[in-house]
Amino acid sequence: MPAISKELFYEKVTDDTSCNVIHYWEKDCLKKNFSWYFIKNLILGSGKFFLPVYILKLALNYKKAKDKKFLLSLILSEARSIIYGIAMGEMIVATMCFNR
Repeated sequence: MPAISKELFYEKVTDDTSCNVIHYWEKDCLKKNFSWYFIKNLILGSGKFFLPVYILKLALNYKKAKDKKFLLSLILSEARSIIYGIAMGEMIVATMCFNR
């Protein structure tokens, strides 16, 4: 994994660096948080990240797999995790734009 030194980072990324480096799909910092492209990628990324956790939970509790309440709780947990991923992604990019 390549590492970048602090000196090289501050040499390449200055205060004059545009926010377009952070969110290349939209030039406006406010519009980028509500763009369909960004939200779609957050949903897909969060879903791919958290889905193995809930599949493992289902595999470990295979006796409860026929229980509708248990399956509903897994689906709600996955949805909650995706909403958490969306919120975190929005906050991270908004914070980077705000600090520029």
